[in-house]
Amino acid sequence: MQIVDGIITEFKDAWRFRYVINSFVSTKLKQRYRRSFLGYFWTILAPFSHYAIIGFVMSNISRSSMPNYFVYMFSGSVFFSVIAGVINGAPMYLIANEHFIKKIYLPKIIFVLNTVALEFVNFSLTAISLVLLGMITKLIHFSIAFLYLPIPILFGMLLLIGLGCVISIASVYFRDLIHILPAVMQAAFFLTPILYSIDMIPTKYHKFILMNPIYYLIECFRIPIVQGDFPPLPFTLALIGMSLFIFLFGMILLKKYDNKIAFRL
Repeated sequence: MQIVDGIITEFKDAWRFRYVINSFVSTKLKQRYRRSFLGYFWTILAPFSHYAIIGFVMSNISRSSMPNYFVYMFSGSVFFSVIAGVINGAPMYLIANEHFIKKIYLPKIIFVLNTVALEFVNFSLTAISLVLLGMITKLIHFSIAFLYLPIPILFGMLLLIGLGCVISIASVYFRDLIHILPAVMQAAFFLTPILYSIDMIPTKYHKFILMNPIYYLIECFRIPIVQGDFPPLPFTLALIGMSLFIFLFGMILLKKYDNKIAFRL
């Protein structure tokens, strides 16, 4: 019960300082597109051009007979970009804000929420635009299953908050994570069924994919868009269970090391 009270207190404090998150997100977005002629259109054009090339190459190399391959690949890749953005930046959440941590009081969860909020704002702009583009080109068809999409987005945020807490604290003690994680996430992109389906992998390796939380996140987001159907119940339960476990573990770790981080930085 004490742990739950500590987590609630942390988020109450974060709510009191919500203007910090708002300011961070708005400032980063303005800086990213300052003096840019196309401005926010880059949130569509950049991933579209990047993944269009990958999709073209992969669809021809693998000669995949998968229907609607581009939508399948795009929907998985766009969601993975959020995951990679949060995880790759996580080692610097606390280290880069050392001057704030040592001088003024801010709930440390703020530094995690800043980047998670920024990445999901970017993701929302990109995903909505690409879905609309897909509907215009008739590659995507609206269905009632679209109402399911907030579930993987919500639990994806919880999972990434938990991972952000764990990685940012671990990086204070083990700074090599700054260099290790980009390589790990690059490998994770190819080891997760994003450019290919799980059916293309030998059955004996399926158990390793099913242990990957990212797989459930992406599938629960992708199935309503690609297939126009709700994901299987076991997928939803696995997503919820893994996300809540990682979120709670991250928050417990954050509370445990809350008073030690400043002395270690």
